Amino acid sequence: QVAWAAACVACVGVIVVAATLIATHRSSPATTASPVAADRTTASAHTSSAKPAATPTIPADLAGTWSGTVKQTDPALAVTVRIRLAAGSSAGTISYPQLGCSGHLLLVSVLAGTFTLEQGITKGQQSCESGVVLLSPQGTSSLAYKFRRSGAPSPAGVLSKTGS
Repeated sequence: QVAWAAACVACVGVIVVAATLIATHRSSPATTASPVAADRTTASAHTSSAKPAATPTIPADLAGTWSGTVKQTDPALAVTVRIRLAAGSSAGTISYPQLGCSGHLLLVSVLAGTFTLEQGITKGQQSCESGVVLLSPQGTSSLAYKFRRSGAPSPAGVLSKTGS
C-alpha cells in the first residue's frame, strides 16, 4: 500500500511538471497580455486582431468509446483507461476507473495520423493529473494511447473500440 501510494505521488508530480511546461509552451504573444493590464478594451483589441485558428475535430472513424490497459514501467503501474469521443467535436471524456479519476479531453492538433489531446482532470486530481494524451489509430478498432511527459517513462497502451 505504501509503495503504491509513493508511486502514485511520484507519477503525479512528474505529470504536474509536464502539464506546467506544456501550458507555458502553448502561450503565444497574441494571447499573453501584461498581468498588470486591467483595461479590457486593450486586451480585447489584441485578441480580436488575431485570426482564429481552425479547430480540429474528431473524425467519424475515431468516434465512440475506447477502453484498454495502459502501463508504465517506473513506477510499475497498469490501469484501465476509458475514452469517449464524438464525431465532429473537438472534445471528449476520459476516465481511469481504478484510480477514481476522470475529466475531459480537448483535441488540439492532428499531425501524421496522431491526435494530440489536452487532458483536464476534473475528478480525482489527487490520483491523476492533467496533461497531454496522444492517440494513433491502428486499423478501425484499436488506438495506440500514450500519455506524454518529459523526464520519465510515458504510460502507454492499446485501446479497443467498445461502443459507438
